[in-house]
Amino acid sequence: MKTKLLFFTALLGLSLTAPAQSLQPTDSEMPADTIAADNAYYDDLLESILGHNNDPYANEELPTSPTEVKHLIKEEHSNRWYAAQAELWHNAALSRKTDETAWFNYFRAIKYCCDTDTEHTYEQLDSIKLALINELKMQVPDSYTYYSAAYQLLPKQSDEDNRRYAEEAIKRMPAKKSFFDYDTWLAYYNFTADSARMVPYAKEYLKSGLYSNELLTYAKNILNTLPQNALYLADGDANIIPKWIIQQGMGLHRDKLVICNSMLIDANYCQHIYTYLGIGEAPKREGLFKDEDELFDYIYNVVNEIIKRTGRPLYLTKNMEDSNYKRWDDNLYDEGMAYHYSLEEIDLDEALRKNYEQHCDLNYLLSPLPDDCWRADRTMSLQQYANFRYLLPYYLEKKDKKHFKTLQRQLISAGMRYGFSKKEMKQAIKETIAEYNGEEKIEE
Repeated sequence: MKTKLLFFTALLGLSLTAPAQSLQPTDSEMPADTIAADNAYYDDLLESILGHNNDPYANEELPTSPTEVKHLIKEEHSNRWYAAQAELWHNAALSRKTDETAWFNYFRAIKYCCDTDTEHTYEQLDSIKLALINELKMQVPDSYTYYSAAYQLLPKQSDEDNRRYAEEAIKRMPAKKSFFDYDTWLAYYNFTADSARMVPYAKEYLKSGLYSNELLTYAKNILNTLPQNALYLADGDANIIPKWIIQQGMGLHRDKLVICNSMLIDANYCQHIYTYLGIGEAPKREGLFKDEDELFDYIYNVVNEIIKRTGRPLYLTKNMEDSNYKRWDDNLYDEGMAYHYSLEEIDLDEALRKNYEQHCDLNYLLSPLPDDCWRADRTMSLQQYANFRYLLPYYLEKKDKKHFKTLQRQLISAGMRYGFSKKEMKQAIKETIAEYNGEEKIEE
């Protein structure tokens, strides 16, 4: 009882002090030759021009009944919302001790509550996770939920224990798999280089229809713009998982290697990458990183060594945290869908036009989002296609009405998906053209 009391005291404490996460507007400039000359690592078509401050949690009400805890890329809430759901699901689980759905939602609520916390140390959050694992072990031992939670949340466990928990969870995987099940174990098969299980699992995931067609199209557009044998460095489920589904489930773009940036500090994962590429032994490092700079220096050196040994071109996703680009940005070129790392100068105008006209399908943006659309569908529809706006003045100058009108419609639709009006989008496009031509800002 003492463990539970301390656990919820700490949980509610962190939830009440942590601020809600929000999307903040960024200032952007006209495209420069490299990212170093552009303070915005990716441009948001509207936030940069209209100055929107879009806080999705400003008026969020806390739940009064337990509600399904959905994946962050489908639906995101405040830290306080997840803490409230954790308490609601905990009460539900204790009243229905054999109901694993309640325990699973309880686990997910605690995980996301810790993930969205910005006020507490890793040690404090680890104590919350450990208390959760201990309670699951006591209440639902030998269950899929317990082993899944132990695999994902237990701090400082050995690789052997980590794999043991994962394999025990997989043995108990429910016949009807959820989005979380597919996501978690597809990533596990990739990180352990288990292609024998990853390929059929990706095909099953694709066939299930659980994954958003919007994000799959977006991911395919990115892969289409990458040259043969490219390395693609990224973080985050919405950036990585759909590319694995396309590669392993559809059998497309399998020559390109999607690398999880943050996982490169894991010796086993790093060695899997080196083995797959046939470049020998991966670097080994003992002990913890003393700070973030040392961590990012290590990742930078590992990736540079991969480039040196393979000669493969490197591309980076456009929506990691800014600190991830610090060591690359003098040589990063924004080609629309990804940053291209190159020591040689890139013709950005040509790269943008080629990617838009030949490699990207933006027509799906013209259709309304489905009623149950994902949060990531709305966000990436606008953010990741925003740089194509710089083609509009070019098409005007060349009197290419066909491409101008098509791209304008697509960008307007992308903004409307994000929640802006048609009028706001048209004004944003006017501002882009005026800025490109060196004119004064247009006032509506």
